[in-house]
Amino acid sequence: MKCVKCILRSLKNGSSANGRQRFKCISCGRSFQRDYSYEASKPQTSKKITTLVKEGCGIRSISRILRISTTTVQRRIITISKQIKKPLVASRSSFEMDELCTFVGRKRNSIWVAYAIDRKTGIIADFRAGNRTKKTLRGIIETLELAKAKKVYTDKLRHYPFIIPQEIHSVYNRCTNHIERHNLTLRHQLRRLQRKTLCYSKSIVMLRACLIIAFLG
Repeated sequence: MKCVKCILRSLKNGSSANGRQRFKCISCGRSFQRDYSYEASKPQTSKKITTLVKEGCGIRSISRILRISTTTVQRRIITISKQIKKPLVASRSSFEMDELCTFVGRKRNSIWVAYAIDRKTGIIADFRAGNRTKKTLRGIIETLELAKAKKVYTDKLRHYPFIIPQEIHSVYNRCTNHIERHNLTLRHQLRRLQRKTLCYSKSIVMLRACLIIAFLG
């Protein structure tokens, strides 16, 4: 029997409570069984959840498609998001930065998703979800400064001149076309970000987890 993770040889390792044979990989030490009766335990389930989140499916939709409980879907999304690593940000590049508004729980609880993309490759350098304040935006600017950004293009939000060094900050008409187009794509793909929708995030933790999968997964 080959390991489902590293595809190397594994040995028998006792049996589960329902009597099914278990195996253990001699390389990575992973314990598994050949067949699972519960859908959430199957090796490909996490990849399917990641794909469905990117396609804009809600928690209940994923639960119905994969035939697993909504609680399991929520826990798995959070687990997957914690395992995703941030991509390497190219140094000496130009970036566009913008923010879009959504809400958590109810429409009066506004949450702003601020992020920056590489102008040439379209890769997302960093993002934050929170209030539309300097504190939320400053975390992204620190990432761009570490990457030695050549230029940072933004709109005319009054917070930017106070947190972005003047020599790299640039504001002019239609300078954020790429990220504005990306905002429309996000709102189209993730229903929890759409302006008029019945779908919304019930907690900031779930919103951030879904954004990590959509942005970086």
